[in-house]
Amino acid sequence: MRFISMALLPLLALAASLSAQEGDGNRLDRVSAHFFYKDTGELSDNLLEREDFAAWNTIIGDGENGPADDVLVVATITGPQEDYINDTLELWVTGENGKVIGQRRFDGMLLTSAGSVSSPLWLADATCAGELTIHARFRGKEKTARLQLYCGE
Repeated sequence: MRFISMALLPLLALAASLSAQEGDGNRLDRVSAHFFYKDTGELSDNLLEREDFAAWNTIIGDGENGPADDVLVVATITGPQEDYINDTLELWVTGENGKVIGQRRFDGMLLTSAGSVSSPLWLADATCAGELTIHARFRGKEKTARLQLYCGE
């Protein structure tokens, strides 16, 4: 009986640690995607918040604030207090065929006094990539979003 009790101690410590992690209030709050306008150096608003959005010929500036070749994807973790988060955030984007066209992994992050930390993924030459699926995973929870970026006449 004593042997069983001793064997369970590390498991109980691990369970308490995991429970504390999940209960600390830190969470994957949002994912956003933004055009980088090469003529001004500015970013667009969050493309994922636009209703029924599909971009066409963004490389020449059609229907937008200027020409854009690149997209910045951002995943934001929020929490109740300044804290070092010793967890992993995975951020990746797949194309229509499921092939990964960009990915990044963040091992450990500093949650600022503002209560958030934002982690970027730059997608070069992505504005004619077709339908993209953006994925973000933190503590086993995943958020996905679709973004349609087409070119053609």
